[in-house]
Amino acid sequence: MAAPELSSRYPRARAYVKSLQQGLDSFPECRARGEVFDDVRLRFPEIGRDPMLPGVITGFFKGEYMNRWMPEVVGQTVNLMIRDVSLPTDDALFKWSYETSSRLFRDSPFRVLMKLVSPTLLVMGAAQRWSALHAGTTLVAGKVERTEDGSATSGLLRFPGGLFPELFLRALAPAFQAAVENARARNVTVVLRRSSSTDAEYRTTWR
Repeated sequence: MAAPELSSRYPRARAYVKSLQQGLDSFPECRARGEVFDDVRLRFPEIGRDPMLPGVITGFFKGEYMNRWMPEVVGQTVNLMIRDVSLPTDDALFKWSYETSSRLFRDSPFRVLMKLVSPTLLVMGAAQRWSALHAGTTLVAGKVERTEDGSATSGLLRFPGGLFPELFLRALAPAFQAAVENARARNVTVVLRRSSSTDAEYRTTWR
């Protein structure tokens, strides 16, 4: 018996899942730690009470992936679902992305590490920190450059074609900003310089 599809109540999430060759079962090698998406489950529990959700989505909202690895596709789907029904604009999603990233680094086991390292050391170790939370995708950090206004670096995120929706790639910029700010950096800016179906390049500056 085929798994139920997402209803038209979730147009972005539905379109994303339909774009994937195996739907919610796509990219099994790509995983994320449940902590990455915990705020979705904890702050938007009403979504999980929809009786027509696919079982894997219902399981997410029931906490089946707490403190363990989960399918990245499921995380991307629930992220789009909150934009569909709970957050009125893309800017509201970006604001929420910044806030949830701040909470992740403030309240998780990473908080002590974040407070001990400098912003430069943080971005130099960005690839390792990404790999601690995501599997099957890679973040490559460039050299840190000294500029008249402080410091700058670029990062390249690589992933299987179609895994990350454009909206998620844009929302990563404020999430990365929050991470660098948690390392006591000032005047942080993170810009998505370009993106494609398989990669995205970010530019980060700070003082």
